[in-house]
Amino acid sequence: MSFIANAQENNKAAKPTVITKAKSMTHVTSIASRINELPPPITKEVEMMDGRSSKNQVIPGKGSTGEDKLAKFKSKLEGKIKGKEVDLIFEGAQSNSMPTDPSLALGPDHVFVVFNTGFQIFDKEGISLAGPFAPNPSIFPNSGCCDLTVSYDNDADRWVVTFLGNGAQIAVSDGPDPVNDGWYVYNIPQISDYQKLSVWSDGYYVTDNTGSTNKVWALEREAMINGDVDAQIIGFNLPGIVTSGFYSPQAFNVSTANLPA
Repeated sequence: MSFIANAQENNKAAKPTVITKAKSMTHVTSIASRINELPPPITKEVEMMDGRSSKNQVIPGKGSTGEDKLAKFKSKLEGKIKGKEVDLIFEGAQSNSMPTDPSLALGPDHVFVVFNTGFQIFDKEGISLAGPFAPNPSIFPNSGCCDLTVSYDNDADRWVVTFLGNGAQIAVSDGPDPVNDGWYVYNIPQISDYQKLSVWSDGYYVTDNTGSTNKVWALEREAMINGDVDAQIIGFNLPGIVTSGFYSPQAFNVSTANLPA
């Protein structure tokens, strides 16, 4: 884990480099109203894996043959911190996408599981309520490839789902129920790749994997919650991070209703 800080010269506030609005906003009716029409994303059953699965694999017989230092010198806190037994285990998703990039968000009554190319919604007992479905057309009216994320906006009691396709597509539920409520879907072509969204008091913040310095986007949260077609989008440079590699830092995220001032 790394932290990057960069002081602005003369303590001046950073000025936006882009001020615009979404290319379009589409209201999509609830998943429940179309549940028998939606296609599943799964073609075969495989093991869930994250991005590390595509890195170098362990080759038996190769590498160090010496003693295991980590096993020999165990943590001094091992066995001294009380843990909590798992209350419930259930299968969240299956996918043949690579990497599968599994993630989830929790609300008062729902567990919303996403993976690279699909999603499934459960209740708190692990019972499936909807899915697994492909992102398009279940929530997103436009086609795309991947990179689903999900967040629960606790203060607004809304769900926020993102999807990469013709830029970033950002869907905000129009009610607290991700199955029975509809979605306001914003198409933002300025956000080009691997979008990562965070919930904050004054906006939804999205980072972007791009070779330019336009890395951080502030979306007008209140307007998007209300389905405003003129919701504003502001782009800022992220100093010190210009790379042709795969890079999209995660912004701080608020997971409770106690939003900062």
